[in-house]
Amino acid sequence: MARSGSDRPTETGGDGGTVRGPASSRREAGTRHVFALNAVGGLFVVLTFIAICLWSILAAEEELKQTAELAAQRWAQAAIVDSDALDHLLAGDGATPADEVYLNTIARTADVLSFRIYNAEGEPVFSYTPDDNDGLAEHAPAESDTAARVEIIRRGDAPGPTPIARVWIPFGTVADPAGSVIVTTDQSPNAAIYREELLGTLAITGLLVLIALANCFGVAFLLRRKKISDERIFNLVHRDSLTGLSSRKNFQDTMSRCFPAEGGGSHAVALHLVDVDGFKSVNDTLGHPVGDRLLQSVATQLLSSVGENDVVARLGGDEFAVLQRHADTPGKAETLAERIVESVRLIHKGTGSTGHVTVSVGTALAPVHADNLDDLTRFADIALYRAKNDGRDRSILFAPGMEDELNARILLRTIVRDAVETGAFELHYQPICSTGDRTILGFEALARLPDPSGQRTIPPSDFIPVAETMGLMPRLGALLLNDACRTAVTWPAHLTLAVNLSPQQFGDNIVGTVADALATSGLSPHRLELEVTESLLFANEDVAMQQLNALKALGVRIAMDDFGTGYSSLSYLWRFPFDKLKVDRSFIASLDAADSVGVVLRTISAMSDAMALTVVAEGVETEAQHAFAKNAGYDAVQGYLCGRPMPRDDIPAFLARRCC
Repeated sequence: MARSGSDRPTETGGDGGTVRGPASSRREAGTRHVFALNAVGGLFVVLTFIAICLWSILAAEEELKQTAELAAQRWAQAAIVDSDALDHLLAGDGATPADEVYLNTIARTADVLSFRIYNAEGEPVFSYTPDDNDGLAEHAPAESDTAARVEIIRRGDAPGPTPIARVWIPFGTVADPAGSVIVTTDQSPNAAIYREELLGTLAITGLLVLIALANCFGVAFLLRRKKISDERIFNLVHRDSLTGLSSRKNFQDTMSRCFPAEGGGSHAVALHLVDVDGFKSVNDTLGHPVGDRLLQSVATQLLSSVGENDVVARLGGDEFAVLQRHADTPGKAETLAERIVESVRLIHKGTGSTGHVTVSVGTALAPVHADNLDDLTRFADIALYRAKNDGRDRSILFAPGMEDELNARILLRTIVRDAVETGAFELHYQPICSTGDRTILGFEALARLPDPSGQRTIPPSDFIPVAETMGLMPRLGALLLNDACRTAVTWPAHLTLAVNLSPQQFGDNIVGTVADALATSGLSPHRLELEVTESLLFANEDVAMQQLNALKALGVRIAMDDFGTGYSSLSYLWRFPFDKLKVDRSFIASLDAADSVGVVLRTISAMSDAMALTVVAEGVETEAQHAFAKNAGYDAVQGYLCGRPMPRDDIPAFLARRCC
């Protein structure tokens, strides 16, 4: 799958992944070092705690042994070694009754549980185990020796005290052993003391360990949060938050690497600038959430259209860009651009709309068209501008002549903007005549724009589209309407005024604009005809119906202009409040081309008559054309035969000549 240019943020991969700078890399390395040291510190603390626990347990065990051995030795020395009973036993004489009483008595002192005396040969000569300590039998030694040692025995679930200590105490010397005694003592009281001390030590140590670990985890948490924050900041800079595509800055950085500063020429790449057609109207009519989902869908389609090493970015708003690598021929670039246009057509605009999304694409190549980033971007933008002006929903590859066209259009935009500000537009008026006696019925106001150079007049076909793309038509239309009404009020009362309205004007309180123009000029509403085209009806039929009815309520007349072009849906004629049809000039101009044209013109006239609509033939320039219109039943004609457009000051003389 194609990459967005931000999937591999630490590499300069073939997908145009974002590249972190040296400072960022140093910060990341420092963070990793701190995290590693913190982890090592935490591990050291845990291992130290484990070592302390083990050492404390072993030390307690050893302390218990030493205590048991010392107590047993003291008991044996005082109770047995220094008594006459031991001599009798070791001599083999056996224990006298008095000895037995003595030995049984001393066995109940010093926590002694049992003891057994052995002679020098290791044979038991006396054994003491009380009845309540019978459980000690299973822990009795199998044999005796004269080596001194201590065993700590934990009896688990067996009855009796635990732990117990068994201590071997030799008599005599190493060279001349006389025998030994094995003493078993109760160590549970000592063990409880040592256990409490051990638990206290472990509790304090554990608390210190927890504090140390808390510090380690705190540092780790702060480092993690900092990393997440850094990633978020990095993504905000290098990735578009809505679509996940590469951001404008990251895309520019990626593009700049295609033009090495050291020289050596640019890489073979193509830059495609992509603009969503009519996106503003989607936002305005369907809402911003739908617009956001649309942009996300466009991003998905772009990613599915490009190659694995290409980069897709969102530059802002509804503007996208694609960097196509290895575009060494114009054909490769054009293929991708067309694929982008076709893939986006699959997207529906959203709930409540059956239309599909379209895009315009402008493409330029390096080094075919440009050898630096600035020129490549400028040329792709020129191609995009051309694509939008040629009707949108298409891709255009840059050609050298386009730059001159763009410069001319930019100049025209400046002229139009200045003319609106200064009121430099002029109105000419073309007469409309009856087909019967050629009586002047009225005039149509036609806007003209003088070129500031004074060498020519800019025609409406040039400046009207520019004014519409700049959103100036509501203001310009209002200025022209007011000017025309002020002029028409000076004519004879039977003459009408026809004024064209742009669809843009219907989004800006057109009813109020017309009412103000009539009130300000004093022109009677029945003398004003407002001409609209089918494009107004396509935008929103319900709104157009309401506005046209409201205009009709003012008393003005409504005419459909350029009838016969576009769809010319007959349903519009009976659904909308039209008073007049003006048949496009192309029909009259094509009368001699085919007999069927005349059939169509006659059909339109008959239909208009049946619907009580006035019908006007535009573009009548010859007597033959006029004769046809008259015979076909047209009510009026407009064209050079009736009169050319003229300034307002020429109208009185023109009317005088026509005896009107």
